[in-house]
Amino acid sequence: MCIFGPGTGPMKDDRSSRFRQDNNHFRRTAQPFSSFLITIMMLPRLTILVSWIAIGISPLVCKGLYLGANDENAAAPFALNYVQNGGLTFNIVFQSYNESVTTVTVLAWQAVLQIQPLAGSQGTLVFQSTTTPANSMFGSVPGPLADLTGPSDHFSASDTDTLSFTGTALAPSESRNMLEVTLSASSDARGSFEIMTPVFDPMTPDVGTAWLEVGGSEPQAFENAAPSSVAGYVRLGTIEIGGAVLGDYTGDGLVNGSDYTKWRQDFGSSALPAGSSADGNQNGIVDAADYVVWREHRTVAGQTTANIPEPGTLIPLVVLVMLLPRVKSFRVNVGAVGE
Repeated sequence: MCIFGPGTGPMKDDRSSRFRQDNNHFRRTAQPFSSFLITIMMLPRLTILVSWIAIGISPLVCKGLYLGANDENAAAPFALNYVQNGGLTFNIVFQSYNESVTTVTVLAWQAVLQIQPLAGSQGTLVFQSTTTPANSMFGSVPGPLADLTGPSDHFSASDTDTLSFTGTALAPSESRNMLEVTLSASSDARGSFEIMTPVFDPMTPDVGTAWLEVGGSEPQAFENAAPSSVAGYVRLGTIEIGGAVLGDYTGDGLVNGSDYTKWRQDFGSSALPAGSSADGNQNGIVDAADYVVWREHRTVAGQTTANIPEPGTLIPLVVLVMLLPRVKSFRVNVGAVGE
């Protein structure tokens, strides 16, 4: 996206000085991003704009930052797939990608995120919590702030370089992590869920997803432009939640010997919630019926269950193994008596 900006020179230096003078306004004491933007708006932008018009100068600055996740192609909506198995929790790392041909130095960002179930989906998917990711754009101190206090289908977060006010430079094609989010799906969640953000409106920047460049006077929208299923929103990506593969007790998408081992290890234990662990029939306990589920859905090519003992033979086999040392000892003792 191309925007009109102030460029560099004395104006930028004066603005940087103003940033430092107003440092207390940016200290992270649970102050919302809107206060940050209001402070920026107090800069003498009108005077600068009038000066540009008066002298006929309108420098054109083209930037391009995309908001993506989990190292997916930022120029397109991300698509993440997860397998459901009686309740699902997973993390997403949101990232900022510089898709322009010039280096961009970011001073602040804000994200307004919402989950929208798509047609054919069922169950619920919610944001659970947030944390500072590794390789965070502005470091871990003080770290990004979010208004997410419990499970919700929406929240807002923001972060600024409040320590040095020099920002973080992103070279062309470089990305930096912004925020790590934990999501939680209900046990019956299936289908596609959209992660979306409101279309950025410069007139109400405090309720949108945007970023601010060092030396800039206006927050800018991220370049994401894919239409959402909801009017007035932009699609950032989708999360696809599929049903669990029956008999896949290790969650690797395969039904093989590893799942049999898992079933043996958990045999007789409770499954909370039902359907977790090796509870293939979702009755809340790992029992012989779950072995049947595994056996009937074993699909790995070239492997069979012929050499896997049935549940009814497991206990005698274990007892025999445990008795072997005693049988050997008994024979030795009998031989000693007969000598």
